[in-house]
Amino acid sequence: MQGRPVWVGGGRRGDGIIIAANRLAKTFGVKTGMACFEAKRLCPRGVLCKPHYDEYRRLSQEMFRILEQYSPVLVPISIDEGFLDFSTMSRHVWRNTTPEKYVTEIRERISREVDLPVSAGLANSSRLAKLATDAAKPGFIEIPPVRKRSFCATGVCASFRASGAIVNARWPRWER
Repeated sequence: MQGRPVWVGGGRRGDGIIIAANRLAKTFGVKTGMACFEAKRLCPRGVLCKPHYDEYRRLSQEMFRILEQYSPVLVPISIDEGFLDFSTMSRHVWRNTTPEKYVTEIRERISREVDLPVSAGLANSSRLAKLATDAAKPGFIEIPPVRKRSFCATGVCASFRASGAIVNARWPRWER
């Protein structure tokens, strides 16, 4: 199915919602949470695949097993997403590498051993790291503290703030 717009979901009769979509499907406007009939209207040549939850859980466990070897703090967010906190790691870890090389090693290992692509964002907060990861797909972006403003000025941060008034109120004023 490589090269085709694909989404996963469907319910029992294909009338449920989408739980995941590849990048090509997203270019047609297909989104997570959308009704499958709406996705088919937007992308008639798209392919609906039924979920394979047991396989997702197996791949997730393999990926998180690798991730937990790279940081003392791992916070799983969903079946395929989590945060590694590098701030508590001692200086000796960083003696012979850079954060970018370290993250690249993690991504390459997961790709090699689990056969999954991994996008990553590195920043000094989990919110900014999430935004960087979304912007990096399918790669990697590091947002050093001195580049926060310029990164948010690209409009990437607006999508996060749009998630609600409470989040927007807590978002630092200079990033609004």
